Amino acid sequence: MVDNSTAVQQMRDSVKNMNLFRSIDGGTYDFKIIHDFEQANFYAFEMMDFEGEMEGMTWTDIRERQSSKVLGLLYKEPDYKRYFKEILDMAVPEADEITYSEEALSIEDEIYEDLCLCIRCRRICGYRNIFFEGMLKIYELGGWPCGWEGKLTEGRFIAYFPLDEDAEE
Repeated sequence: MVDNSTAVQQMRDSVKNMNLFRSIDGGTYDFKIIHDFEQANFYAFEMMDFEGEMEGMTWTDIRERQSSKVLGLLYKEPDYKRYFKEILDMAVPEADEITYSEEALSIEDEIYEDLCLCIRCRRICGYRNIFFEGMLKIYELGGWPCGWEGKLTEGRFIAYFPLDEDAEE
């Protein structure tokens, strides 16, 4: 198995500096931004109106399916059983250093599970998995990847970012 320890360590360092949920500037991003936390919870936990291979799935199902695809790559390794155990046992203790807003604390377990999926993917694929790298990018920006819009390979993440409290309406 390729040594992706640099990619893993870079993610660990990034997690230590995360500040969730913070507003985002009006730049151009490759994901859809929403500002309503109730709507984000709907996308994350209730919506099942996805297209293509994701039809009838929840956001949790989609993340788990993507993780399964990544873990499936381990079967190509001669010593895959050892790698499986090592990777499934991976944790993100650095998450204890994340600065959480009150809203983020309400879904802290969900965020932690996402970060575990991202670090496991980093261990297996390095920086080469578009899905989990996209999730991590949103977290690094201070948001919450809470859903998907469109077909999996053609669509984009839906990410929650609170509105800037200082912004004028």
